[in-house]
Amino acid sequence: MKQLAMYINGRFENDFQGQWRDVLNPSAEEVIAKEPKGSAADVDRAVAAARLAQTGWERTPAVERGTYLRKIAGGIRARADELTDASATPSW
Repeated sequence: MKQLAMYINGRFENDFQGQWRDVLNPSAEEVIAKEPKGSAADVDRAVAAARLAQTGWERTPAVERGTYLRKIAGGIRARADELTDASATPSW
C-alpha cells in the first residue's frame, strides 16, 4: 500500500506526529493509500514556505513563469500513466 508524504518547501517529508489517515478510492470506497495526518505546526511551516516562494515567483517575468509551467505540464503528460494508477508505488 502506498504511504504518501507531505510536500513542504520543495521536498517530501515524513517528519510528522506519526498518525496516518486513509485515502479512499471514491468509486469503490476502499483504502488505496495512507497519508500523514499533519499537525497545525506542519500547516504553518507549509504556509510560511509558500509565502516565501510566492515572493520570488511574483518577481519572475511572465514569459519565464510560462516556460516553467510548460515544463511541468510536459512532466505530467510524460508520467500520466504512473500518476493515474491508484495501485502504483510513488517514486519519491
